[in-house]
Amino acid sequence: MKILAVTRQDILKRQAGDTIQVLETVDALKRLDVDVDVTNSKITSLEGYDLVHFFGITRIGSIYKMLLEVEKIQLKNVVSPIFWPGVGKHQSIAMKRRRAIRNSSLLLPNSEVEANVILNHFGQDFEYKVIPNAVELRSQFVPETLFFSEFGFVPDVICVARIEQRKNQLNLIKSLAKENVKLVLIGDNYNKRYLNECKEASGKNVKFIGRQSRDMVSSAMKLAKVHAMPSFYDTPGLSHLEAGLLGCNLVCGNCGVEEEYFGEHAIYCNPHSTDSIRGAVMYALEEEKSGELPNIIMNNYNWGVVAEKTLESYHTVLSM
Repeated sequence: MKILAVTRQDILKRQAGDTIQVLETVDALKRLDVDVDVTNSKITSLEGYDLVHFFGITRIGSIYKMLLEVEKIQLKNVVSPIFWPGVGKHQSIAMKRRRAIRNSSLLLPNSEVEANVILNHFGQDFEYKVIPNAVELRSQFVPETLFFSEFGFVPDVICVARIEQRKNQLNLIKSLAKENVKLVLIGDNYNKRYLNECKEASGKNVKFIGRQSRDMVSSAMKLAKVHAMPSFYDTPGLSHLEAGLLGCNLVCGNCGVEEEYFGEHAIYCNPHSTDSIRGAVMYALEEEKSGELPNIIMNNYNWGVVAEKTLESYHTVLSM
C-alpha cells in the first residue's frame, strides 16, 4: 500500500496543531509498515499511489489543485477536514470545501461534533469514520525541572497555543487581571495587532515566552496546576491533550469538541465571558489534579491508536 499525504503549503513554515497531526500520523503509519510520502500541495506525479490522504479543508486553496488532479484520474482519497466554521466565508471557498467533501471516498473527522458541524454547515451527507487527535506519550519522561532551570519560577496557569483570536488569550488575560495567579503564554504569533492587545491588557502576573521546544512545553505542563485554553472553537487542541496527559487540570471553552474528549474530567467555561473563564480557572486551581484523565488520554488518544484507525480506514476505502 502506497499513500500520498497532502498538506497546506506552509505547514512547516507556520507550524500549528495540524503540523503535529500530519507528522505524527505519518510517522506512526510508517511504524506499521505503511509506505507514506508527504507533499505540501505541490503537484507531483500520482503514479503508483493507491490512495491520497488530504489534511485540512479550512485553508482549502492550498490543497485544491491536487484535489482536482486526484478527481480527474478518479484516485481514491480520504480527507481529514480539520475544519472549524468562520474562517473563509467567501462563496468560492465554500464551493471548494463542498467539492472536497463530496469527492472524498471517506471523511475522517476528529470527533462526532466535527462531523455534525460539517453536516450542518454544508448540508450534504457523507461517509465518515472518526479518527481522534492524539498526543506523544514520550512527553511523560521529560523532567519537570527543565522549565524551572530556564525561567526560575513555577507557573500556576499555562496556555500553550498560537496567540490568536480563536484561542482567546485576550479574555483569559482579562479574566485573571485581578488575581494573584502566574499566567504563562507559550506559542507563536502571526497577528501582531492581537498580540499587542494581549500585552496591553497584561499585568505583572502574565509572562509571554514565545514558542518553546516540545521538551520545554512538556516540562511547563508538569509544573503548572492548570492548562487554560478557553477557545471559541477547538478540536480539542493538541496542547490540551498533552497537558491532560501530564496531569494539568484543564479549562476548556464550551463551543468545540472538548467535552467529547474529556467528559467530566475537564472544567468548561463560556469563552465570551471573562467571569465564566475566571470562575473556571480559579476552581481548577483549587481542585486536586485528576488521577483518571492521564490514563484515559494514554489509552485512547495516542498516535499508535490513530495510526491503527487510519490504516483501517485506508483498507475500507481500498476495498470499496
